[in-house]
Amino acid sequence: MAKKRRGTGDQQLASAEEHAVKSESLFEAKQYADAALEAEKALQCLPLMARSSLTRGRALLYPALSKMVQEGGLPPAGLLEEAGRHFTLAVRLDPECEEAKGEVDSLQKLLSDLPQDPAPASAAGKEPSGAAAAVDVIIVGAGAAGVGCALMLTKTFGLDASRVLLIERGEGVGDTFRRWPAEMRFISPSFNNQGWTNSFDLNSVAHGSSPAYSLHAQHPSGGQYADYLDALASSAKLNVRTLTEVISVKAEGGKGGPPRFRVGVRSQPGSSEHAARRPARAGETLTARYVVWAAGEFQY
Repeated sequence: MAKKRRGTGDQQLASAEEHAVKSESLFEAKQYADAALEAEKALQCLPLMARSSLTRGRALLYPALSKMVQEGGLPPAGLLEEAGRHFTLAVRLDPECEEAKGEVDSLQKLLSDLPQDPAPASAAGKEPSGAAAAVDVIIVGAGAAGVGCALMLTKTFGLDASRVLLIERGEGVGDTFRRWPAEMRFISPSFNNQGWTNSFDLNSVAHGSSPAYSLHAQHPSGGQYADYLDALASSAKLNVRTLTEVISVKAEGGKGGPPRFRVGVRSQPGSSEHAARRPARAGETLTARYVVWAAGEFQY
């Protein structure tokens, strides 16, 4: 029976992917009514994804609660946080899922009833292994890939901007673009995708933005493109830390538990113009649930 259910779920996901691809093709062909119908069919898999998110949260939480009852002590804060995110995601994907709503309410009550367990003192200031990560995601590099990824996580998937940290070795967002030679330009053209045309700006990193529209340039220079990225980061209030170099990334999440990474950083010297920006302390270690490497292939 389990194999049959798994196969049915795989078929539903495969069918949803087919409908999604077809809807995009119809949209590009400007067959908007048919595109909307195909997209609606693709969205029918959301309840299945909600069930998976609910099951993931339960699979994390229930063993920890059983251990708490049998042996005492408190479940790791990071694990409770991870389970809560999966329950919340299940509710977002399927607002009619009463089981997911019940798990959210039960977990909130549990957290309010649990005694506060003071963190034990540890040698050399090392955090306990079960401590929650300081941020959800660390993105290494505040260039096109990094800013685009941060906007997708915060604007599309709803992560709190304060919980997504971009780490940039240079003095500002898009720093490597500002190092381009003055005569260097983008080969790919920027087409204004706002207002009078449906063309997609090939150099855009975020939905609804267009370098051609904001820069009035078809082939932007490095400095112009850096201005575009900086404007996106500022308007979205992204959490950017400049003059900071990543020197190590270490995975620490336990098997079956929530992921956790320790990211070693060190400060970089900056010009007096950027002296007011707060650099990382020498030898500082940051913690995150996920790390995205967006440092780019070429640097100037």
